[in-house]
Amino acid sequence: MLLSKHQQSNYSTVQVSANASVSTSFELICMLHERLIQELESVKYAIEQKDMELKAKSSQKCIDILVGLMRH
Repeated sequence: MLLSKHQQSNYSTVQVSANASVSTSFELICMLHERLIQELESVKYAIEQKDMELKAKSSQKCIDILVGLMRH
């Protein structure tokens, strides 16, 4: 079964929250780094495709992740 982009986003958010609740601090930092790399790839793709809405959303996610990493 294929999920819409919105459903995929919601699923990813739930998965990250669930993983974060049972992870050590080190594991959480690793998860944040992995997600940051994914979002940076998304920013790169959005720039290549000239999709400014996706670029803005992914860039904001990158900023949010970096803020989260600074707190740890």
